[in-house]
Formats: sequence, C-alpha cells, structure tokens
Amino acid sequence: MDYKTNKINNELIADFLSKVDREISVWGVYKNDQETQKYIKGWIVIGLRTLPELEKTSTIIKLLKSKIFSQSEIDQGLLIPIEEREEFTLEDLKTLEIAPEKLLMGRGIMPTKGYMLLSAPSKAGKTLFALNMALCLISENHFLDIPVKKKCKVFYIYSESSPALLDDTITKIIKGLDQEGVKINPSDMKSFKFFDAISSRSIFTLKKAPLLKLKKSIDLFNPDVVIVDPIGRIVDFSLNKAENIVNLIDQLRGLKNCFWVIIHHNRKRGAEEIEDMTDPISRVRGSSNLTNFAESILCIEPAGSKMPDNFKRVYFYLRRYYDPIPLQVKWDRNNLNYTEIDTTDFKKLRKVSVDDLIAFINYDFSGAGYRRDIVIAGAQKFKVGERHIYKLMLEGFEAGELVKTGDKWEVKEKQTNLF
Repeated sequence: MDYKTNKINNELIADFLSKVDREISVWGVYKNDQETQKYIKGWIVIGLRTLPELEKTSTIIKLLKSKIFSQSEIDQGLLIPIEEREEFTLEDLKTLEIAPEKLLMGRGIMPTKGYMLLSAPSKAGKTLFALNMALCLISENHFLDIPVKKKCKVFYIYSESSPALLDDTITKIIKGLDQEGVKINPSDMKSFKFFDAISSRSIFTLKKAPLLKLKKSIDLFNPDVVIVDPIGRIVDFSLNKAENIVNLIDQLRGLKNCFWVIIHHNRKRGAEEIEDMTDPISRVRGSSNLTNFAESILCIEPAGSKMPDNFKRVYFYLRRYYDPIPLQVKWDRNNLNYTEIDTTDFKKLRKVSVDDLIAFINYDFSGAGYRRDIVIAGAQKFKVGERHIYKLMLEGFEAGELVKTGDKWEVKEKQTNLF
C-alpha cells in the first residue's frame, strides 16, 4: 500500500469514527424512531467490519457502553455472510447457511452484479430490445419468456437518441405491451431514469479521469440495472485490446457495483454469411475479454436470408445456466415490441401484413411514395414477390389506410420516423 492510499484510508477511518461518536451523542433523539435506529446500526456494522482490529475493539466498547448495541447484536452483525467474504474454508461452505443467489431476471440471465452483453448488427433493433427489457424490469413483468424476479430501478445511459425520440418510442412500446396484457403502472415510471452521455461529455477514458457528473447521478438514483447504449460511442479507447476491457469493467464497478447491460455492435458480414448461425458470439466486435467476463450474452441475429428483417433469432450464452435454444422473435413495426414466435409455425407465418407495409411506408418513405418504388423496395425488405407487395397495397387502399393520387400512394395517418 503506497503512502497516498494509506493516507486516504486513514482519513476514511477517522471520518467513520467521528460519525460514530456523533451518533452516540445524539442517540436519545431516535428513541421512538426504530426505522432510523435500524438504518444507523446497519451502516455502523458495515464500517466496523472494515476497521483495523484496535479501532474496532475500542469502538465496540463505546457502542456497548452507550447501549446502542447489545453484545448479541454486535456478535451477529460482525459475522460476515459467506457470500460477502473474500475467503472461506470448506467447513464454512458446508456448515454455514448460504442464501440462494439473488437474480433480477431468471434462468441465470441477470444476477445482481456483473454485466450482460447485448450484441447485434447495426440497425437491428438493439435499442428497442433494451427499452422493452427495461420496461419489463421496472414493472416486474416477464420479458419474452424470461421471468423478472423483482421490480428494478433502471438507469439508461444513451448516446444515440433524444428526449423526443425516446418519448415517441416508449409511448408506442407501452401501448403495444398494454395490448398484450402487460401493464406499466404510472408509479413504475419513476424507476426509469435517462442520462445523456454526449451532452454531459461522460466518456470512458484510460486517463482515469473521474466521471463525476455520471457518478453523482447514479449514486442519487441508486439503480439495480445500468444500461449503456451503445458502449462504442462513449469510450475513447479501442475495445480490441484485452487490457482495455479489464479497465472498462473496473470503471463500471467503480461507478456502481450493480448489474450493467452493455449494448454493442457485431462486426459487418457479407450476404453469404446470413444463414451461418453456428456461433453468433464470434461476431461480437472487440477483444474476447468482452464476452469472456460477461455473466450473460444475448446476440440478436437475422432469422435468415429469406425472412423479413424484423424476424430475429435471439441466442443466449449464460455463465450460471445452460444455454437455451435460440428464441424466434418478431419485432412488430407498429408497436415496436418484440414478441415470441412458435418455432413449429415459423416458416408457415405470413411474412408481411398490411400493417407491416403501412409501417414500412411510414418509416422508409416518410408516409408517401410512388407505386413502383414502394413495390420494389418492399419486395427487397420483406423477401417476398413484388406482386405480393402490390396486393397488400390494394388491401390497404380498400381498408382506407392508404390514399392513392395517380401513381402516388400515401399513408392516411402518417407517423414519426423512429428507428
């Protein structure tokens, strides 16, 4: 331990002892406030565990004399749970009571600490996937077929969006979830906080510069989960070097030792590789340390070269659980939700509906375009014949959802271009 580190530790110890003396002097004020007493006793016990033996002994004597603690409370409080110890014996492991590991999401996908890597190609719906997951976390609703174990506070660090865009997107997602019976209560919304990394200039760097503004915001909110979207935009160093990944993980833990969701891009690949689904984890950009140290990895991949690009497969790589079979999902272009698809019916599904086409015209043509342009682009987008796209356009016209003026077709109710 160097002099600077030793000095900091001495200052922390002196500050803790001073606070203990202050609480002893005013303890009578809390005689009718059991909740405050419990809170104060809690942080005193945590501090006692870290004190050198001499200071610990003298402080315990003072606490016993002041009758803040009984001897049994001290004994029980200083018995560090095995899951919080740095070392223990086999006898400890076999004789002490070990609580089951807490999870935020089931099947080992999201423990309380560590990080998940959420990876997908560019423009593949990573942000929509993460927002869907965050809304399920704050409301304790299943995400896809994955159980959420508790209501969580989610802190979302973004660098590729804006308040207006987030509002439009989340409004649509919540509406879509509601249609599927998933409720987001108004009280749950207080548990979802956003942080603009670009405006605040909160960039992760190897120069050890403290992210004071980000750190303060995280400390005040005290989240269970922090999402970084995407990591590549808010680091100023290469993610291809193994030592840089170790440094990044240390910085994340320093900001908050909770569970992090790191959104990242896959490397680009040629069209001939689309059908190759053997090892999606190998397509994650950067050093292998990024995937090696993760508690869980979710890779979102195209469903195949003959399927529309809103049909996806989600691959799972889990440290604590067996890897489940990939989920077949469909990203709904209207309500922006991800929904599961029965794998037995995957190839029998109608690939594109009138609603899909309306959403496509809205987002890719700003709500209006010429028939030939829509037909050609739609056929390429949805991997179907041009005649099928034109048939859907006629169905939309007959249903009153499309308006036709000469050769130009326009969506009756235009919507904001989202993702």
